[in-house]
Amino acid sequence: MPHLIEKVWTDDERVYARTKDGLVASYAFSQWPRLKNATKEQRNDFHLSYDGIHWPRLDEDLSFEGMFHDAGLCGITPTEDSVCFLPDKRRHEIHIKDLNDLDRAAGEFLEAIGDRKLVAFYAPMAAGKTTFTTAVCKRLGVSEDAVSSPTFAIVNEYRTGSGEPMYHFDFYRIERLEEAFDIGLFDYLDSGCLCLMEWPENIEELLPEETLKVHISVNPDESRTLSWED
Repeated sequence: MPHLIEKVWTDDERVYARTKDGLVASYAFSQWPRLKNATKEQRNDFHLSYDGIHWPRLDEDLSFEGMFHDAGLCGITPTEDSVCFLPDKRRHEIHIKDLNDLDRAAGEFLEAIGDRKLVAFYAPMAAGKTTFTTAVCKRLGVSEDAVSSPTFAIVNEYRTGSGEPMYHFDFYRIERLEEAFDIGLFDYLDSGCLCLMEWPENIEELLPEETLKVHISVNPDESRTLSWED
């Protein structure tokens, strides 16, 4: 029997579908350029069109060619290589009321991410990426005087209270991926040490799959919300 789709949704990078029996399929937008460039309303129409439809047999037909052609959004024919099955994701949020709330929020964040070592912060200019990163470093025992935005150096190395190295990146001025290679980016990312990254959009293609992508949003009352999925 075919699997029944329970929900279809998208984020800024992928389209997802979850079946009633718990399977989740994920597709990169790069496989479907017309969907990547679609408006929010068009994406919502896509969700509504496919919530609740029967989906091809996942154990036999991994291309989902019919589903995407019917949607009229497929730029190319999907292939088996473009489909992967993922565990269902959980959404996390931490609200930061003001500067006095940073220490609490940083502690909650560190507890929530556990042993994740690669953390990328996505936020508009002046949303507080460096401010929150400083709070995280302070919570880990790094001297507050030692923390600064590595805008020109690209990366700063700190020592935690236990003496372990950690790295703070700011890719704002990166214009070519070669600049990231020049600083030995993968040596840092493969070190097993905590890496906190600002402006990761500029090296998106180089980020390992296991990178935790954290979004910082500015609320109308000037508070901040951290959100991520894992």
